Amino acid sequence: MKPKSILALVIVPITLLVGSCSKNSDSPTQPSPPSPLEKRADSLNNYVLERHFIPVDFYSSQPIDYNQDDIAIDLNTDLKPFILPYLADDTIIFIDNGTLNIDQGSILYSVFPKQFTMPWKIETSKAKNEVYLLYLNYTYESRRYILDYYNDSEMLAHVPWVSKINSIDTATLYTLFKKK
Repeated sequence: MKPKSILALVIVPITLLVGSCSKNSDSPTQPSPPSPLEKRADSLNNYVLERHFIPVDFYSSQPIDYNQDDIAIDLNTDLKPFILPYLADDTIIFIDNGTLNIDQGSILYSVFPKQFTMPWKIETSKAKNEVYLLYLNYTYESRRYILDYYNDSEMLAHVPWVSKINSIDTATLYTLFKKK
């Protein structure tokens, strides 16, 4: 037998044996369990699906002049008077495909038809340990809310606010939504 043939007979089985003992990188890996943040986001997703919420309270972390389109400077933390009547009779349903089905009820915000759709989604930030809900502001534009809490009947979320007049004038605006 030639030395090259003997070498091939020894190397090939050893290579096959070593290869079969090594971990196969193409095999599916076991997914890691969801983090508490991911669990919270999934839980929120399940909580809002096929449900509808209305704003019932609105307030600021510190006194602000919320209506900066007039000449009066009126500093308040209670912003509930700014919950516009047309929002209270809306029916906004969270659909599983990332769509909000919006029915404005009898009081219409004239820019939109009585019924229309908008997107929604839930996101997280591991760095900030926050869950975000992409929902709507009072003019039906998409707005990212930071979830504070939710329970069987309500959800509290907030957004940062910056004055249009003085950019160092900031606050946190909280909206309490009641589940219908």
